[in-house]
Amino acid sequence: MLLAKGQVIYFNARSSVVDYFTGISFECPKLSNPSDYLMAIMSKESIEIQKEGEDYVEPEKLQAIVEEEYEKQIKHFVDQYEASTLRNDPEALLVGVEPLDASKFKSNRTHWCYEFYLLFWRNSINQLRIPFLGFVKIMSAVVVSLLCIMIYAPLDESKAGVQNRNGALFFVCTNSAFGAMSNITLVFPIERPIFLREVNNGMYRVSSYFWAKILSELPMAIVLPFFQGAMTFYGIGFNNSEWYNFPCFVGIFFLTYNAFGSFGYVLGASIANKELVNILMPLIVVPMMLFTGFFIN
Repeated sequence: MLLAKGQVIYFNARSSVVDYFTGISFECPKLSNPSDYLMAIMSKESIEIQKEGEDYVEPEKLQAIVEEEYEKQIKHFVDQYEASTLRNDPEALLVGVEPLDASKFKSNRTHWCYEFYLLFWRNSINQLRIPFLGFVKIMSAVVVSLLCIMIYAPLDESKAGVQNRNGALFFVCTNSAFGAMSNITLVFPIERPIFLREVNNGMYRVSSYFWAKILSELPMAIVLPFFQGAMTFYGIGFNNSEWYNFPCFVGIFFLTYNAFGSFGYVLGASIANKELVNILMPLIVVPMMLFTGFFIN
């Protein structure tokens, strides 16, 4: 049974629910969980996110618009269900069924570690479902590294070689910063409707969601900078006279990548508009990449 504001909008076989909502102009997107989609269209958060992406409206007026749109949408669901051949009478089907006492569950909440475990597992599964995204990130790192090698390799000890070394470090640092932020800035805006709906319903804590998201993205945040750093270090021909040169270069490269990735998380978490996030990203990267490039040097 699907309820919205205490009104029945669907009460029939689970196998028919996707086709039913498709028939009333609410088709579940491909590669999406039908349960998540149905929860989204029954919540105010999805309407709020949609309105925020349109022309700017004052917060007070926005809430009134969201409430009005939400009422219309729920009424549409109820009217369509009442006129549907799938309509059932919940009271007739639930005769003799003992209702649950909701007061028994109000004070109970799962442990933080269990919330973290479930969210971490869900994020990991979502990444495994679309392996193409990881492949694209790795190929982007390879292309940028090869481009840098083609431009600056090989380095020597001449005056031109010193200038090329500075240019190569600047190039590597800049692309690392943009790559890190572009991979991360849209993580939170894309999942914001689901996050708001689930947190507002008390399904988990904000802290457990945040740390699960960060740690589930950590493997890629380790592999990409190491892989790209190794390619550019040996491909361009940086100084490898001491054993610690390469570990220091890769370590600083890793810190640079994840530092700018942190700025990406801040932008993505604080700004819901995807276009605005993409506009602000260069304003953060460009002033800081000079300092970071010279620091690596």
